[in-house]
Amino acid sequence: MHDSDLSILWFFNRTIASETLDPIMVGLTSVWWWMPLYILGAAYLIWKYKWRGVRLVLGALLVVLFTDQLTQLVIKPLFGRLRPCEMLATGQHAVSWIRLPDGPRLGFGFPSSHAINNFAVATFFATVLNHNRYARFLFIAALLISISRVYLGLHYPSDIIGGAVMGILIGMGFAGLIEYLEERMNRKKHPVPTAAEIAASPAGKRQIQNSPWNKVAEATDGSETNEIETEKL
Repeated sequence: MHDSDLSILWFFNRTIASETLDPIMVGLTSVWWWMPLYILGAAYLIWKYKWRGVRLVLGALLVVLFTDQLTQLVIKPLFGRLRPCEMLATGQHAVSWIRLPDGPRLGFGFPSSHAINNFAVATFFATVLNHNRYARFLFIAALLISISRVYLGLHYPSDIIGGAVMGILIGMGFAGLIEYLEERMNRKKHPVPTAAEIAASPAGKRQIQNSPWNKVAEATDGSETNEIETEKL
């Protein structure tokens, strides 16, 4: 896997590298570059879905908070994998030929926080919005951001893949939780009537009267009555 990692890393960090792409990748990897789009997206959700939109935005923030803290406090220290840009005691980077257009980063590299955060949010919105076509663009954004991390020499490709898989699973989990809570809220606002309540309602009574089974029962009762009267005669 390490050989494949290095081959793919070489392709993005060296083969396609150029002075034209450098500032673009630096922009893609920065959360501040994406912030206006995040704010516009949140405003659109609140405008379109009202209070549900507020819940979805808060849910997405919780997803990022959870994935980021899980990654930084648990997973990265657990694996303890060095970044390719890590400076070793020998004075060389972990990958000697690494190119760093935006400088190095500190800390462990697996999984990529950028990958896990963005793929978790993309999966969360794609699920709760029933695979809305606009939500799918979040996966494109997540992919571009992830590629920028490899291009800039800050992560191995496997850091990205691991982060993406974890993010998708966490996003699905949070989406399921939100859908469950929304269903519970809808049940409290619009409780499902019991069978007795349905039968006692005017519509329920009409439905029972017009039911084929009710007509069969009436016909059976009528035939039994006729038999009894015949026996009396």
